Amino acid sequence: VLDRATRTIVAQVEALKTMVNAFSEYSRAPALQLQALRVSDLVNEVLELYRSGERKLRVVTRWMSSEPQVFADPGRIRQLLHNLVKNAQEANEAGDLALEFTTEVIWNEGNPWLRLSMRDNGPGLPIEIIDKLFEPYATTKSGGTGIGLAIVKQIADEHGGKIHARNDQGGGAIFELHLPVDAGELNSEPPELSAGGTG
Repeated sequence: VLDRATRTIVAQVEALKTMVNAFSEYSRAPALQLQALRVSDLVNEVLELYRSGERKLRVVTRWMSSEPQVFADPGRIRQLLHNLVKNAQEANEAGDLALEFTTEVIWNEGNPWLRLSMRDNGPGLPIEIIDKLFEPYATTKSGGTGIGLAIVKQIADEHGGKIHARNDQGGGAIFELHLPVDAGELNSEPPELSAGGTG
């Protein structure tokens, strides 16, 4: 009985420690170290860390042939990507994870944005929390803190961007990160009618 009680206490302490660390990460607002970078390069770097894991990971990437650079903090964007991939893994515990990433430029009110989309083959987003998915405490996972996606939104906001999520009609979930692009980075002019958007 004492051994069981000790193991339970240790497990609970570790869980509380994880929760405290997560909220500490969320509350911190580190100064951004902005530099010109290509988001697809960071995605490729992050995915390499997951390819050698215990669980099989299938990835399809569809990158723009002339993807514009964005000004961003590479460390913070890597963290955002890690949180998205980890979230997809935890949501799809029953099977192998498949991810599809794409980049494209969209225009909203004459301003260009880089849209990074991540599609997974999981069960989709829980309907009961989909409207507050990026808020702290919003989680249906046992032992989850609901901080991972809140940090994703925080990082997007820090960069003047936006994050959206929805369920795919064919199954799974789609997350879209929108980051502002300097129009001077583009070889194309804005269309007469705005396509896409960040709203």
